[in-house]
Amino acid sequence: APTEFLAVAALRVWRELRDKNIAQIEQNLALAEVFFQRWPALFTWRRPLAGSTALVGYHVPSVSAVAAQLAAEAGVLIHPATTLDSDDRHMRMGFGRAGFGKALRRFEAWLGR
Repeated sequence: APTEFLAVAALRVWRELRDKNIAQIEQNLALAEVFFQRWPALFTWRRPLAGSTALVGYHVPSVSAVAAQLAAEAGVLIHPATTLDSDDRHMRMGFGRAGFGKALRRFEAWLGR
């Protein structure tokens, strides 16, 4: 079956996959560090100690409302923490995607408008 075939193929190259993913995450975390240093009044940022995601404090009345506006106006999706049974003052940010830098630049352009 296709799933088993893909699993076996991934196991054969797991080190390469791991190294590629770690490099992508580290690159995106570096971009996030610079971004959040430029917006200290708007965000509370703590670099994750492990893993590829973080909850980021976003100092707006409703991250959910901002998320809808940001998606409509800039085509950027942020994940409100309310979908994780948390408050509406945080967003989940993932650092494993290749398009992270592009999305972050669009987010920053939208913030600066």
